Amino acid sequence: YNHTGPDEASKEAFAGFLAERGLQLALFTVEHADYIWNAIYRQALAEGDSEHIERIGSAYLEQLDAAFAFAESLSLETFGREIPQVFLIHTNSINAAYLDTMLVRLEERGYKFVPLAEAQTDSAYSTTDTYVRKTGVSWLHRWRSSLGLGSRLRDEPDLPEWVSQDYKHSKK
Repeated sequence: YNHTGPDEASKEAFAGFLAERGLQLALFTVEHADYIWNAIYRQALAEGDSEHIERIGSAYLEQLDAAFAFAESLSLETFGREIPQVFLIHTNSINAAYLDTMLVRLEERGYKFVPLAEAQTDSAYSTTDTYVRKTGVSWLHRWRSSLGLGSRLRDEPDLPEWVSQDYKHSKK
């Protein structure tokens, strides 16, 4: 879950673990809680509720747009320019259903798709990460913390209330 350690010693131990194995983290800048959306989408599929499936899909795509708009503005604020965004996305039912539409929307925003290694050659991805907390966040937030800039975590686009409620009920 993008958590690298609750304290400096744990973070260093984790970095050592990765280095010993020749592994590196895939840093990401955009995340939009697709696991929550997937849970309620699968519930609606199981119930055969086509109206709710459509509502979820439409809102999911709106949330994608909001997440990218926020990341774009945050990169401008943090680095004075737009940086290559890396989108954290999982293999799941909702993404399988909406991936084509998502990719078209991202292309309409001006995105081109490149290998992760290429995106991360941008100098922003070399910014020191001193973020240490009990939870993980995107690297835009980590870099802001490392650069001594104000936190913008509370400004992340919220899920619609009905999505949060559906998710609570889907876990029961």
